[in-house]
Amino acid sequence: MTVIQAQNTNSGLSETHNDHNERHYHELTAPTPAKRTPLPKFQLFIVAMLQFSEPITATVIYPFINKFVRDTGVIQGDERKTGFYAGIIESMFFAAEALTVVYWGRASDYFGRRPILLIGPVGLALSMVGFGLSTNYWSLVVFRCMQGTFNGNIGVSKVVVAETLPSAVLRKKKRIVGKEQRATPDCTTSLLSGNNEQGYYSTTSTTSTIETAEPEDDLKDLVPPPLLSLLTPPVQLTLLIHGFMSFSEMSLQVLQPLIYSTSISLGGLGFDPKRIGLIMGTWGVVNIFFTLTCVPMLLQKFGARKIQILTHLSFASTLALYPILSYLVRRAGGADALVWAVMIIQLTFALITSASYGKSPDYSTEQYR
Repeated sequence: MTVIQAQNTNSGLSETHNDHNERHYHELTAPTPAKRTPLPKFQLFIVAMLQFSEPITATVIYPFINKFVRDTGVIQGDERKTGFYAGIIESMFFAAEALTVVYWGRASDYFGRRPILLIGPVGLALSMVGFGLSTNYWSLVVFRCMQGTFNGNIGVSKVVVAETLPSAVLRKKKRIVGKEQRATPDCTTSLLSGNNEQGYYSTTSTTSTIETAEPEDDLKDLVPPPLLSLLTPPVQLTLLIHGFMSFSEMSLQVLQPLIYSTSISLGGLGFDPKRIGLIMGTWGVVNIFFTLTCVPMLLQKFGARKIQILTHLSFASTLALYPILSYLVRRAGGADALVWAVMIIQLTFALITSASYGKSPDYSTEQYR
């Protein structure tokens, strides 16, 4: 009996010891959970505020610009000319921005990101003050061009976002056979090079690893490739689609306050700047929540290609509702409940158009389903 009890005791101790060893083995071999790399939130917040100034200065004049143009006397009492002269002011911003964005990027490569980012807001503030104090039409045009010029550094701020991200995100090293690709510091190159393997930089040299490098290191001595060499057919197609989309979207945005502010007798809605600003501001707030909540789900479910097709259908639907609004306002003599219902439908279509900016199509890298 004693022998059996001893054997049972030894067996229990052996099983306990084996269980302990097994648990210890699993603890040693279990994968350690990956630690999340903390983001430099304050730096990203500063850059986000710099980027936020671009859409604000681009669109803040829309509710009142048509009345502003009429008050300068340039239309000589002919309200039908308002759209032409207001369109010049509105388009000068984007023309100046498009013509200077590449040169701001080149300047940031040679003089640093910070000076260029600081020059933009200072110049933008001065040009906005000058625009608001102007009483002459052509001075409005000049200050509007200055606003677009100083907003040309919007591309630099996007590159700063990438450079501010933790090294775990950007400086990935991957082994490949017989090649090393290192990043050039050129800002404009990185903007047009698409999503490559090492992040946002373009590539130049070769050995045995892929790694990125900071713009402040010895890569500053490298000569960036010519801009035209980056405009490959896939990149050209991507830029063409994005350019057409942006042109269509901005055309509808400037058409909206023009029709809202035009007299009912001329086919408009006869709204004052205060009501126009309230409508556009409310739509902007709703658009923010829609972009943050619904757009990611739509992109994940349908893909960028289908969203692009839906966007252009929404452009056409939004534009087609303007004649209907004009007819309903003329028939009712003002904005009644039916007019507001059609406006809400139209603004809903306009929400869909903003979804295309959630993920611009990149035909050089993405395979659409």
